[in-house]
Amino acid sequence: MSEVPAPYLIASGGWHRCNDQYRIQRAAENASQHLLLFSVSEGGRMQIGNGPVLSLPASSAAWIPFGYKHCYFTASGGQWEFYWLHLLDSPALMLSQLFPDTYQLPISHMDIVCQEMEALLHNREKNPRKFQIESSRRFSSLYHILLGSNHPVSNPKQGDSIVLDIIQHMEADLSRDWNLPLLSAQHYLS
Repeated sequence: MSEVPAPYLIASGGWHRCNDQYRIQRAAENASQHLLLFSVSEGGRMQIGNGPVLSLPASSAAWIPFGYKHCYFTASGGQWEFYWLHLLDSPALMLSQLFPDTYQLPISHMDIVCQEMEALLHNREKNPRKFQIESSRRFSSLYHILLGSNHPVSNPKQGDSIVLDIIQHMEADLSRDWNLPLLSAQHYLS
């Protein structure tokens, strides 16, 4: 099990490979952050509220919004490998709009997701300032994959600049309820 604290968008993250004894269950009042799961292998299951138990196939992402009772676990007799990110509220809202009512998305480039997550987890020991920039770039690449892009951010320096500008803008007014249309308009993104 690996765990990484990260600034800005990412509150924490990690990787698990677990057997059918693994189960996380949270009451609504204990679900204080959004959760993004990247299912690397078959065997994962999740349930949000009193909804149906959903299978998490290999090469998929799952979104669990904050404030909802939920559980995620490994299927009986199975094993499951996945990465996870706990995301801060306001910046994470832009992600929630990408997920359908089933809270799941297929991922066509799971290899890139794994590379980005591994790099993010391995960079946690570095200089905190460099890590902030690196985690922003890595998250930007993950976001583009979720958008359906076939390639990670093609110009990391340009991506860093945009992400850092947005982060600084948001930090200047933390009391504001930020959303994707507002940030896009502010930074001329479509």
